Amino acid sequence: MALMPAPAQCGRLLLRRFGRSGLGVLLGLLGLLLALGAWQRQQQANATQLQARIAQSVAQWQKLQAAREAVRRDPVVALLENLPQKSEISAVLFQLQELGAAHQVVLSEADYGFTSAEAPFAGRVRLHFRTQAGYEDLRRLLQAVHEQLPALALTRVGLERKKIGDGRLETSLEFMLYFRGDAP
Repeated sequence: MALMPAPAQCGRLLLRRFGRSGLGVLLGLLGLLLALGAWQRQQQANATQLQARIAQSVAQWQKLQAAREAVRRDPVVALLENLPQKSEISAVLFQLQELGAAHQVVLSEADYGFTSAEAPFAGRVRLHFRTQAGYEDLRRLLQAVHEQLPALALTRVGLERKKIGDGRLETSLEFMLYFRGDAP
């Protein structure tokens, strides 16, 4: 027998041993193994890419959480978050009227000035009241406003007594109600 190249000699040996159909099956299995190897390499590459994207997403999420925590600690942001919304102004004014009535201070004569706000920044309403009240009643009202309506700042107080023995004071109160713009 003459010397044949190794692949040809191997092929003839396999053909004799397994026959044509057996050789076809072996070649099919070999092709399947090669295809499985390629598929496995592709899946490993996909898994590596997915792990990289997950790591990137986790890093972005951690960065976002850190930014949110910093915002929570920012006193200006905290103040804005605690202000009533523009749509809640009438409820705050109603609460102020109720506090006045509870402390025998009738807040009847009023003048309002309004400065709007774009979300999320603060706007303000200037409230000016003229009333007559006893000193103790007025003091209790201002204390209650301070405790219960933190978005309402007392900006000016005017007191005038008509007579020395008079228990009632002519009072001028000016408040500034701060609010945040409604969300768009």
